[in-house]
Amino acid sequence: MFARNNPQRTDEFYNEFDLIDPSSADAGLILLSYGERVSTCEGIDYAPFVKRAKKFAESYYEFLECESRPPKEPFQILRREWYCVTNPNLAVVHVYFRV
Repeated sequence: MFARNNPQRTDEFYNEFDLIDPSSADAGLILLSYGERVSTCEGIDYAPFVKRAKKFAESYYEFLECESRPPKEPFQILRREWYCVTNPNLAVVHVYFRV
């Protein structure tokens, strides 16, 4: 719907999902989703995308720590996932970390 109303090209995007559930073993878990436009989904080297997603997640972690509470632990990635979606072609990296 947004693309029809304002057909601008997206080069990269970021989403943050707060998966915090105090009753869960995963309390304090954050999922940061990072994506960049790519020319094709064939034969992608995901290493540069994972590196940029990690850097963004680290800066977001620092922001969360500054905004809400004193620092607890150093930034640590718990899990990463990466894949490509089409139309438009986007390399997507998910970074899971705890706050």
